[in-house]
Amino acid sequence: MYAGAPLTSPSGYRIGTLCVLDDQPHPLTPADVAALQDLAALVVDELELRIKNLHLSRELGAQEKVGQELRRILEHGRVLEGVSSLMDLDLGPEEITLAAGLLGEALGTDYTGLVWFQGDCIRMEVAYTHPRLPAAAQAVPEQLFGWPSSIISALKNATAPLYLEGYAAHPNAVEQVVVAGIGQIAWLPLGTRGTVTSLLMTVRLKDNAVTHWRSSDRALLEAAGRSVRSALDRRLVMDAALQEARQDP
Repeated sequence: MYAGAPLTSPSGYRIGTLCVLDDQPHPLTPADVAALQDLAALVVDELELRIKNLHLSRELGAQEKVGQELRRILEHGRVLEGVSSLMDLDLGPEEITLAAGLLGEALGTDYTGLVWFQGDCIRMEVAYTHPRLPAAAQAVPEQLFGWPSSIISALKNATAPLYLEGYAAHPNAVEQVVVAGIGQIAWLPLGTRGTVTSLLMTVRLKDNAVTHWRSSDRALLEAAGRSVRSALDRRLVMDAALQEARQDP
């Protein structure tokens, strides 16, 4: 014996069959057939409900992502306001480095620092390090300066930000840096003043929860970079004015 009732979606598609069978003759009454059809309708209702729940779950997930992005943008705005307020003060290089450290926590990075090029000399000032950053990775920024062919050696004359999503895949990647677990690096040129060229560098490890440089990350970095550049320019003018005031022609 075999009896089947088609599973028909609300759009009219036959997507399957609800069937019963037996290895013995089993006559069906009209009531049995009606019950089978009712059960088939219940199956279709359950399938439709599952689809609606799936769509709803996706919509809620999308709304949550939008909410997270809005919260992140709001937090970035607060951080940028803080950086801008600090840059309005009469800060020296050390204080500017501390201000740059505000970016590290907001961006979820593991390391942030300022690079200073002067002639053949390069020095690094640490602005922010995450507690989970291993010792091998902490030593990487200074090690980068030891390889003339490394990426950072070409950044002295850079005029645009550089964002690397997968450092290991870069043709000039340094093996020690890859082994240390660094995955993402962003460099932001801060301009040249006199003989000194400055650069903001921030790093994420490969296992960082944030897997790429988001548009909000880039917007915050570049906006903060403009504030830092303005502060450095203002500091240069003030130092020059102070020097002139102390000299008699």
